Amino acid sequence: MSTHSPRAGVPRREQLRRVPEPRLRRGPPAPTTGVTGVTAPPCRRPRTPRENGWYAHRATIGGAGAEPSMPHITVDYTERLDDTLFDRHAFAKELDPLVVTESHSAGVGKIFFRPAPLTFVSGEEHPYVHVTVALLPNRSPAQKARLSDAVLALLGRYVAGGPHVVTSVEVRDLPDSYRLRG
Repeated sequence: MSTHSPRAGVPRREQLRRVPEPRLRRGPPAPTTGVTGVTAPPCRRPRTPRENGWYAHRATIGGAGAEPSMPHITVDYTERLDDTLFDRHAFAKELDPLVVTESHSAGVGKIFFRPAPLTFVSGEEHPYVHVTVALLPNRSPAQKARLSDAVLALLGRYVAGGPHVVTSVEVRDLPDSYRLRG
């Protein structure tokens, strides 16, 4: 065993604690944090789904052992409908069990919210909320109509703004090519 060390005289445990000097990198300078001489790390943190404009509410119905199934729900809404005008969290908590019950599904419902920066209705800018419910096939048109009516009624309870907000619901079948993992 060699006793020679590049930092002779420094105990071994101190050598292990020392953090190596950062390497210089090419390119634009790293952003500063506002404190002189302190810079942020060169890597960017990943954006959260909310920052990307998407966020999902996932609720489990049926408990452990329930097989995953439909529905897939997408809610497109005008971006300026903030939480005071459209309570998305409370809406999602009631929407999931409603759709699972009305569509006779079992398992997990997936709800995705997508804000739209601009929405136009009949050529004029109006706030708008559209809910798409995608289900596995074999539901009758009457079942889909009842589900649409129930979701539209629920949506009316969570969207403030009265008649000035246009709301709609679409219930459709997933294509035969649909596959689910997990």
